[in-house]
Amino acid sequence: MTRRPRTWLLLTLLPCLTGCLWTPELSQIQGEIERQLPGAQFERDMGISLGPLSLGLARFATGFIPVAVAPEAKEAHDYLQEVRRVQLALYNTLALPPLEEVRLPQHLRSRIVNEGWHLAVKKQTEAELVWVLTREESGLIRDIYVILLDREHLALVRVEGRMDQLLAKAMENRAGELPQMLGLDLSAR
Repeated sequence: MTRRPRTWLLLTLLPCLTGCLWTPELSQIQGEIERQLPGAQFERDMGISLGPLSLGLARFATGFIPVAVAPEAKEAHDYLQEVRRVQLALYNTLALPPLEEVRLPQHLRSRIVNEGWHLAVKKQTEAELVWVLTREESGLIRDIYVILLDREHLALVRVEGRMDQLLAKAMENRAGELPQMLGLDLSAR
């Protein structure tokens, strides 16, 4: 292959490679949680950061998949319309002391003070931790951070976009599954 076709091939594939497999912001949060818990050990399983370009490519691709071939492609396309950026990091928990004393990482506390984030959900027991932070704009949730930690995994997720629209579409598409997803048993009524 000559130099010119290789260059064109690289330039053609470049938009497909716009996702990043390293999430420094989420790695910082993982490191701070690990420092707060002497003896805790996490092993990185995966990390990905998708920005406007890679999400635009995903929207474009899912828009062309016929519903007859993959019915979930339209649903994915609809969800992707509402998302601007996604960061995800998943770690396997190798060792985990009791979690009662863990505090919200300083990085996130400074976001609450300086950037208008709110701690919307906090569930913390000896063996499990769930924190959900949200940021509003014009009365609508635009950004969300989710931190889940238990004896098996540490999951860190940040999503930027129109969360109100994303949730509305999820409820519309999965309305029949909502009670089960929330752990509600409505069959006894």
